Amino acid sequence: MNPTAPLSFTVSPRLDSALGRGSDDWLTAARVLGVAGTLRWLAQRADLAEQLEDIRDVVEALLAAADYDEAVGLMSELAELVTGDDDVLAEVLAEGVLAHGIAIGDAEVIVDAVGHLAELAETAGDPLTAAEYHVDFLNWRRQPDASSDADSVATSLDEIVRLAELDGAPQAAAIYAFRQVAYQRVVDADGEAATTGDWDPKAFAYEGWT
Repeated sequence: MNPTAPLSFTVSPRLDSALGRGSDDWLTAARVLGVAGTLRWLAQRADLAEQLEDIRDVVEALLAAADYDEAVGLMSELAELVTGDDDVLAEVLAEGVLAHGIAIGDAEVIVDAVGHLAELAETAGDPLTAAEYHVDFLNWRRQPDASSDADSVATSLDEIVRLAELDGAPQAAAIYAFRQVAYQRVVDADGEAATTGDWDPKAFAYEGWT
């Protein structure tokens, strides 16, 4: 995806440029442009007629949000609404949500963003990148003070195995299937690492495949 690709016509070159610099710059530019202008920009980029009212409500709330946590939640909601119509915008917004989740150490925010970004990457025909989002989550979760529910870890391990098989990487699929079994042993033993810290201390940082 290339958020800086030129358009044949745009109602806001500034908003296009801000999109290429990330979600925070995009939000700043959208606030300057205002609700009506941002909606015109969105409509020019994608066919959003069916969800226009929902998008209008979210954009209004997002541009008015005084609290950044609230703004991030609304960015996540807007990303979901435009997915399938404007995947470039959806990706930029979800990347911003992911960065915020990591910054505040909120596993729920991270997991939601990872799932969305992985879905976008797989839809774009890139299962390796999709898997790498899950790998990055697992590496974050293995840090000493990082916590999440066990289901989030298990889901990411499941997804990596599936995506490796989809991408024709059987060795990677086998490695992560082994890690999946090892993690389940920790869960079954009710070990602390099932929810906090490193359940696989003998392993280096997890990686994708080439």
